[in-house]
Order: sequence, then C-alpha cells, then structure tokens
Amino acid sequence: MKNTLALVLMVFGIVGCAINPPLLVDFRDPNTKYGDWHYSTSTDEFNGDFLLSLVQSTDNIAYMRIITSANTNQSQFEYVTGDSYICALNSSLRAKMIFYKDGKEALRQEPFLTVSSNNKVLGRTNLGSGENQFNQLLNRYDQLKIRTTDSCGTVTTNTFNIKGTTHLRPMES
Repeated sequence: MKNTLALVLMVFGIVGCAINPPLLVDFRDPNTKYGDWHYSTSTDEFNGDFLLSLVQSTDNIAYMRIITSANTNQSQFEYVTGDSYICALNSSLRAKMIFYKDGKEALRQEPFLTVSSNNKVLGRTNLGSGENQFNQLLNRYDQLKIRTTDSCGTVTTNTFNIKGTTHLRPMES
C-alpha cells in the first residue's frame, strides 16, 4: 500500500511539473533595462541578496516589482499603488487587471492580492510558470492596467508598460 501511494504521488508530482514547471532565475546585468523592466540587485544584512525586476506606472506614481531572494529562490510580486494607506478588512483585496497586447485588450483577471503589515503594499507569492500564470502574463503582454478598491472606498487605477521580461522564466522542458 505504501509503495502504491508513493507511486501515485510521484506520478502526480511529475504530471504537475509537466503542466506547471518551476520558475528559473534569468541572471542579468544589474541596473539594466529589459524592455520596460528595470533589473537590479540589492543586499540586506539580515536577509541576503535580492534580484528585482521593476516597472513604474505611466504617471510615475506607482510601481510593481518581482523580487527573488537569492538565498531561498522564493519570489513574490509587490504592487505599490501610490496611495499612502490601503484599507483592508481581511488583509487582502481583489484587483482587476487588464492585459494588453499591441494596444488591444487581450485578457482580464481578478486576483486577490494580500496587503502588507504597513498597509502600503499589495502582493502575491503565487507567480506560477504555466502559460496563463502571472509571471508569464507579465512577460507576454505589453501593457497592464490595475484597479483596486480598498475597504475605505478608495479606487486606484494604474497603467504599466510591461514590454520585455522579468528576471523569471519557466523551466523549459
């Protein structure tokens, strides 16, 4: 029975990897732009080295970035809306996202984004690597509009030019 269970788990694990391969870091030259994405590195005395891909909104008020810890290889998405305080009753907000390609609307999503402890940053850790997973959407499309409505009723809409690629890519099979 144990061998059968192990075999089943192994098969599902292999199928899961085939459907959604892990993300790999594409090491780049620091302080370089890759399309609209600016790539840089930073070091924190307590947490080590970080790799960052960042884009600013078209009005330069907001920004979003992908951060990867070089020590743990864990990545996350952060979105700073430009609002000084994000009200959230349940520590998350639904964001409305519209992805554009060649000036035409191509895809809509409504993910939940978590709110940071200081109520200034929205984020997510599930970036995925499959075709319609978040990081691949950032790498595939030219523009992204994000709208959030917080618990206090503040509506924030930002537009980002996202041509080019982040420092993350799916493992090729």
